Amino acid sequence: MTLPTDTWAYQNGLNRLPPSQKLGFSVLMLGLALVSQPLTQMGIGLWMAIWTIGYAKIPMKFYLKLLLGSYTFVLMSSLAFLIDVRAINSGDFDISGTLIGWSTGGIYWSISQSVLDLYLRLILRAVACLSCFFFLMLTVPMVEMVQVLRRWRFPELLLELILLMYRLIWVLQKTVSDLRLGQRARGGYGDFAQSLHSVSLLVRQLLHRTLTDYHQFSLGATARGFDHKFVVLSMRKYVRSPRYEWEALLGFILLLSLELSGIAHG
Repeated sequence: MTLPTDTWAYQNGLNRLPPSQKLGFSVLMLGLALVSQPLTQMGIGLWMAIWTIGYAKIPMKFYLKLLLGSYTFVLMSSLAFLIDVRAINSGDFDISGTLIGWSTGGIYWSISQSVLDLYLRLILRAVACLSCFFFLMLTVPMVEMVQVLRRWRFPELLLELILLMYRLIWVLQKTVSDLRLGQRARGGYGDFAQSLHSVSLLVRQLLHRTLTDYHQFSLGATARGFDHKFVVLSMRKYVRSPRYEWEALLGFILLLSLELSGIAHG
């Protein structure tokens, strides 16, 4: 069993480019996305989508599915930032600038214009950063990424944590797939009540089997003389593309110019 993202990381339209170029491009665009204004961030999201779908040949349906899942998580997890909760009987109670407000008991719930603006900026920044991350994830295999980071003198401890988390994703996917297959074979998802019960059993078994697998992995690594350094190997040959280098550089310069012009007019 393989992850779909791993399959595309090895079979995308940019798989012959050196991974250091793709990683450097992603990091450069990510840095710009973190500090830029909303208009520039929208441009970054569009530019990275062109590279991912147009140049890397990632199917649009698959790419949009990844974006939808990630954006839904971002929207739901940031709702607490959007809604302000205050006690009505507090001395500093003020509803000026409130767009929407309602009270329940002694609590006043509201959404103000300033908070809504910050919320939208947060969402746009997340969209831009996720587009950079998805380009990297769908075009650079993990093995090659670790090799590049090691050449860049990335801390060995962080590389070890990255590889362990990467393997944990594999373990979780395989465990969930096996458990769901067994539950479906026994009619575990026949109706809504059975589905809820099956999901609760799946979560409980998932934790137990994941911890068991990780313990076995630790014992196996110790038995093989693991010295806290994962050694990865890639025999692929790469070809540099001046065209892609210039296009990436030109796009970055245009986006940076857009950001600087926005700052000047702001």
